[in-house]
Amino acid sequence: MSDVLIQNNFLYLLPLMVAIVIVLSTMLFSQRMKHEKIFEDETANFLHGLSYLKPFVWFINPDETDKKVKAQQTLINKAGLHTKLNYRSFISLQILLLIAGLLVYGILFVSLEAWLVLIGFMFNMPIDTTPGGLQNTRLFLAMALLVVMIIPTTLLRMRAKRNDFLFSQDLPLVQLSIILMLRARRPISEVLFELSRTENRYREIFETGYRIYLRDKVEGYEYLRSQFMGTGFEDAIDVLENMGDYSKEESILVLENGLQLLIRSGQEKKRGKAMLGTLFSQFSMMLPFGGVILLGAVPVIVYAFSMLSSGIAPTP
Repeated sequence: MSDVLIQNNFLYLLPLMVAIVIVLSTMLFSQRMKHEKIFEDETANFLHGLSYLKPFVWFINPDETDKKVKAQQTLINKAGLHTKLNYRSFISLQILLLIAGLLVYGILFVSLEAWLVLIGFMFNMPIDTTPGGLQNTRLFLAMALLVVMIIPTTLLRMRAKRNDFLFSQDLPLVQLSIILMLRARRPISEVLFELSRTENRYREIFETGYRIYLRDKVEGYEYLRSQFMGTGFEDAIDVLENMGDYSKEESILVLENGLQLLIRSGQEKKRGKAMLGTLFSQFSMMLPFGGVILLGAVPVIVYAFSMLSSGIAPTP
């Protein structure tokens, strides 16, 4: 194994990697981290503190009004992780994974042949350590690194999509309760107060919206509208805001029509999810048959490649 390390053509990169690690470590530990207790979890606070240090701060947009920043924060909110993450801490997590991945990849890149020899010796199995085999292994490791880099964003989007589906399912009940309270001649302030006290997934939103509403009605409606944007329920917020411009009967009629739209939208989403589940189940049932077909085709493919490589053509 020592001979393999000595003969490795990439060992000249090792001092460069060590120098880069030393420079990054010196840069990181020479700065003072901000200790802001904005999350209950200490790891989340640590990631948030890293976002103000170099080199993490180089990748973070300080403008919170930027469209990309707001879109990322909205995605975090939809995923239900706003109490554990924000834009800055999420970017810090991605950069931390990138640095760790590059460090691991650099070590494996330099000493890959030695690792393969060691693995082959430990498990008593032949491993291709030719230049072509090493190149393929390095390419595979690079692809694995890229996959690891996109895992946080992918998981965040999957969680946000799932929560988005669940978030819209109970909105018809909320709109129905608004209609019933308006029919009972309850004022708007009491309607919002009752919504802020109802135990459901929207309680936190209505609690915050009601507090803002007490301070400034326009800002309160704007907050509620932003939280339900894209769900169809923002139309109900518009109706509540403009109740003074129309009669109560007209407002209730608009809410009832919107209720039917919410119900149809929820049913369509359920059908789409059920269809996707059916397709996935059918695809999973096809996997064993595909595996059998692939196993049967492997000998034929290997035989064909062996004939091509040896230059022997099959006799008619």
